Amino acid sequence: MTKKYIILLILTIILFCSGCGMVDSLTGGKDDKPEEVSLPSNPLERAAVQGLITSYKESTMWQIQNVEVVGSTPMAPTGVLIELQDPKEVYCVCVQYEARYKVEWSTSQGSPWEKTVRNILVIKTQGDQFLPVRPMNVCPAFCQ
Repeated sequence: MTKKYIILLILTIILFCSGCGMVDSLTGGKDDKPEEVSLPSNPLERAAVQGLITSYKESTMWQIQNVEVVGSTPMAPTGVLIELQDPKEVYCVCVQYEARYKVEWSTSQGSPWEKTVRNILVIKTQGDQFLPVRPMNVCPAFCQ
């Protein structure tokens, strides 16, 4: 009787180990993480990309990759922005990137990557630092 239990135990271990390999083959055998986002050297562009990354980090169900700054446009500050931030300069920075919806604990690939273009509001403070701020109806939501 003991030999039967040992054989059954060995078969169970073999089946369990082969099942572990099947999970990897079901997910395509690759790590399905987005590419690392690199920060530009230009301080204005760097602030815009950091703002984009921060906005997507607050929503853990989204991933971004292939971030590229398309351009920037100086803007005139509005009354509310002047009251809240007192900026030296205001910019709308056009950023193009790929985004997808992905639940981290799911084994599925998530939604397909979609190209997105968005304006990020960046101010230059009185201390000459560039900071991304929440949209305040200064920039159009999408740029061209």
